[in-house]
Amino acid sequence: MNTGIGRLGFGDWNAEQEGLAVAKAPARQIYIKDWLSDEKLGRCRPETRGIWMDVICHMHQDGGTGVFRATPEELMRLCRCTSAELERSLIDLKKTKAANVTRRNGNVTLTNRRLQREHKNVVANRLRQRKHRQKGT
Repeated sequence: MNTGIGRLGFGDWNAEQEGLAVAKAPARQIYIKDWLSDEKLGRCRPETRGIWMDVICHMHQDGGTGVFRATPEELMRLCRCTSAELERSLIDLKKTKAANVTRRNGNVTLTNRRLQREHKNVVANRLRQRKHRQKGT
């Protein structure tokens, strides 16, 4: 399902418009120690952590930008939870600052700051390497 964010990247800038392919990796590395020791996430309910892991998986499937936007109904379906569980989880994530949670125009935007930072670095490195290769030719 394409939620509208996909490979758009950040703001108005789009990696594909720059001619940079954004490859979809078949898997995402997870740092178990980081997951278990994240104090912000540790203050969240167990149901919140499960829903957040589902969101992270969908972020990966949707281009790996670290940003995921959907309606609450879509989030309930994708994260396999009830409306009450989703609402509690969104409040949890926002209150503990484990994720950036924004609600606007009937959509919920969830941002994983680490994944967003990693994606920005990957795209910046590709752009730098492309410019370097163009200089050499």
